[in-house]
Formats: sequence, structure tokens, C-alpha cells
Amino acid sequence: MRPTDRHVQNRIQNVLIVCLVLSALFLLSRTELIGPDTFNRLFTSSVYSTENTNASQTSAQLPVRIAVRTGGVCQAWTGETTGGNVFEDLGPLLTEALGSASDGRTVDEKEFQRALENNSIYYDFTTTLPLSLLDAWIGGSANAPQTPARALLLSSLQDGSVTLYGWDPEHDAYYCWSTTVTAETLSSAAERHSGESAEFAFLSGESYQALAPYTLISQARQTLPELSVASVLSSAECDQILMQLEFNVHSNSRYTESDGTLVIKQGLRTIRFEPDGTVYYSGTEADAAVLRPKHSGEAPTLQECTDAAWECISAITADRIGDARLYLLSAQADQNGNAEIQFGYMLGGFPIFHPDDNTAQVTVEEGVITSFTVHLRSYTSSEKSTALLPTLQAAAAVRSDGPAELLAGYWDDGNDTLSPTWLQK
Repeated sequence: MRPTDRHVQNRIQNVLIVCLVLSALFLLSRTELIGPDTFNRLFTSSVYSTENTNASQTSAQLPVRIAVRTGGVCQAWTGETTGGNVFEDLGPLLTEALGSASDGRTVDEKEFQRALENNSIYYDFTTTLPLSLLDAWIGGSANAPQTPARALLLSSLQDGSVTLYGWDPEHDAYYCWSTTVTAETLSSAAERHSGESAEFAFLSGESYQALAPYTLISQARQTLPELSVASVLSSAECDQILMQLEFNVHSNSRYTESDGTLVIKQGLRTIRFEPDGTVYYSGTEADAAVLRPKHSGEAPTLQECTDAAWECISAITADRIGDARLYLLSAQADQNGNAEIQFGYMLGGFPIFHPDDNTAQVTVEEGVITSFTVHLRSYTSSEKSTALLPTLQAAAAVRSDGPAELLAGYWDDGNDTLSPTWLQK
């Protein structure tokens, strides 16, 4: 047979094979064995995974309250985030300090409070996290100490050096480290910004004795917008979430309970959509890529578990929570790839507290996300704003067995409108 004839024959065979494959796929799609959305998932799952991974990494932020003291004058930003303009300028000093921290030791509360009265920058992340994890989340090298802390302080010394202090309220512990940051660099960065006149409660006199010592007392009244709230669990939204988790939207194991909860089961996996917007997932199978943490070792580390949990919850909440943003509340993991990670919502650096104390919770077992809970509520800022009570009056109204912390934010009690309020922590 001549070469030209063989080429023609091969082309005809290839065309016939393609036609047979397309015909088989068409006939298969007309049966009930495969839902019409299955082929879409085949082509969209990989695109979805990579796009949302990049999006979640770039949008990861934490609330942070910053206080700067220069020349004995204290200024504060109580609604800042790690993506804000102030932290963008002051954050690199902190990442340098964390990356160069050495000669760590424990100190007492008095030394920490004296350091707050020096020329200094105070960063309160409102939640206690391992410093190595915190460092990675604020753009550092993740080479920070493993010590947990909620607040960090850069304090200038007379010799021109800067000491890094850490406060861990969960263990009532204080730490300090030497750093390569200089007092001149700290002062130069601090003088570039003007915040609200403020002071810490322990330096503000007897009128504020009911407050925790590191509560920031701003001289200006806090004014925040009211929020309009809506549930986003429409039938279409539920189907989109099912596809993101690679469930069969047209599964026969799908039913609605008497209270309106939609339940879908697929193999060993179950997902529940409650009428109030709460989504529950559980399952030992990790069919969906978003449920499998990427890891370089035998088991995922705390950082890898937290990143995977963030990507999973970010995917579920994307474009479904309005003006609110997701932020990390807590993260704990062991050496075997088991972890518990919690997230909250914030708006402009101010928390939106939920009666369950967290907005989303993720459980990782042996390197697989086996369950999560997330409250899906859409929060939209309205044009109406409300001024909170002056801090002095709010402090007088505190009812607690011990010193309590006040912070401005929102309490989601399930209503359609949320007004800003003082939250007691």
C-alpha cells in the first residue's frame, strides 16, 4: 500500500473513532447514570481549584488593632486589617522582627507594660495563634518562634535596639526576643501615620478598672454602618456548593426534612443545608480536591491544614457573604495530620460575632477534611451609621466577675438588620 493511501486511511479511522466516542457520550448522558452537570464538573473542577487557591491566598486577612506611641503620645487604629494601608507600612517591621527573633525568654506582666510606655508599635490580632503561622499569614518567612501569642509589641530601647514582646492571654504568659529592627526605623515608620488619640485601659485611671488592661480606649466615639443581612441558601446556591464539593446534583439520595433542611448523601459523604443558612458536611471519603490538603511530608503540617481549610471555606463563602470577609480565629494540629481550624467574619476589621463563637469550623483527620460547618449569611453595609456609646459609659455598664475587654463590632442574632454594638470578651 502506498504511503499516501495509508495516511488517508488513518485519518478516516481517527474521524470514525471520534464520532463513535461522541455518540457514546451523548447516549450515556441521556441515561440516568450520569447527571447533565457531570461533564461540566470534569472540565471546570481543575480551573476552579487553581483559580480559587490563588484567590484565597491573596484575600487572606486578619483583623488587627494597632497602637503607636511616640514621645509619650498614643494613637490607635481599632478597625485595621492586615490588608489595610496602615498595616501595609507597619507590617514589614513586624515580619522583620519575627524573622530575626532570637534569645527568647519569658517576662512578667510589669515588664510588658513598661515596654508599652516606650516608643513602640502594638499589634493586637484579637486571637491567639502560633507565631510561625501568624508570620506566614502576614507575609513573613514563617521562620518565627513556635510560641503562641495574640498581641505583639515592638518596643524601642535606649541603646537604639528594638525588642519584640508577645502576649498569650490563654496561658497568661509574656515573652520577649531580640530583633534586628532599629529604633530609628521604628520611629520613622510610626511618624508617617496619624490615628485616633487613644490609651490603654491600665494607663487610663480608675474609671476603666472594669476593663481588661490592654483594651484600647479611643477618645473619639466609634461610628459604624448598620448591616443588612440575608440568607443565601437558594436552590441554585445549594447546587453550586454541591458541584464545588463534587457531589452529584441529581443524586437519588436527596430529601428534605420536616424543618426544611435539605440532605444529600453520596457514598460515605453527607451534606446538610439548613433554612437559616448553615451548611454541615461530613464524610471520610475525599472525592473532592478541595477536601485534600496538599502536603510535602507524610502528614500535613499546621500551616498546610490551615491553608487547606481556608481554601475550602473560602470556596464555599465566595461571593456569598456580601461585604464581610473571612478571617482565621484559631488553628490547632498534631503530628498525624489531625487539625481543628475555626474562622470568623469581619467587616472593615470589626468582628461579626455569632452565637456559636465561630462562623466556620473545619476538622481534618489523617490529612483529609472530614467535616465542616459554615454559617452562610450575606452582610451588606447600609448608608445608615450608628455611633456607639462613649467608652467610659460602656465601661460603667460592664457586668463581669473580672476585667472584661470591650471591642466594637456586630452581634448576629439572626435578625435581618444588625446595628453596631460594644461586644464584651
